[in-house]
Amino acid sequence: MAIPLALAALATKRNRLIAEREYLQRRIDRIDDAVAKIEGAITVFDEADQLIEVRKQHQENSKLFPHGGTGRTVIKLLWTAPEGLTTTELQYLIAKDRGWLDQPETLRLLSRRVSNALADKVGLGQLVKDGKRDNRIVFRLAKDGEGVVNQKRIAKTKRFNEETRSLRRAQREAQKRTRLTD
Repeated sequence: MAIPLALAALATKRNRLIAEREYLQRRIDRIDDAVAKIEGAITVFDEADQLIEVRKQHQENSKLFPHGGTGRTVIKLLWTAPEGLTTTELQYLIAKDRGWLDQPETLRLLSRRVSNALADKVGLGQLVKDGKRDNRIVFRLAKDGEGVVNQKRIAKTKRFNEETRSLRRAQREAQKRTRLTD
C-alpha cells in the first residue's frame, strides 16, 4: 500500500517541477526578447552605426491564420499534452511553434483566435473545462459521452444559416432584376 502512495507523490512532485521548469523557460524567453528589443533600439539610434532600414513585417491575416487552422492546432496540442492546458499555455505553444514570439501584433491576434477557438470547441462538445490552475481555466479533450454536443443548438444554427443564405440569395436576384429593368 505504501509503494503506490510513494509513486503518486513522486509523480506529483515530477509534474510540479516540469511545470516550474516550463514557467521559468517562458520567463527566460521573455527576458531574451526584451534584451533583443533594447539592443535593436540601441542599434537604430546609435549615431556611429549606419542608418538601418526598419521595416515592419506585414503578413495578411489570412496567411497567418488559415480558416480553421487555430482550432485544429488547439485540438492537436491538447491531444499530445499529458494533461490539460490553459489558454495562455496554448497561445505560447502556438506562437513558439510558428516563430511569432517577437511579433507583438501577431501575438495579440493569436490571443483572440485561441480564445475564440476554445469557446467554439467547448460549445461543440470537443473540449471540456477541467478545473483551474493558477486561477486560469484548464481545457482538455472531451472523453466519450462527456462533452455531449447540444444537438438542438447545432440544428438551430444550421436552420438560421440556411434561412440567411436563402434570404441573401433572394435579395441578390431581386437586385439583378432591378438592374435589368433599369
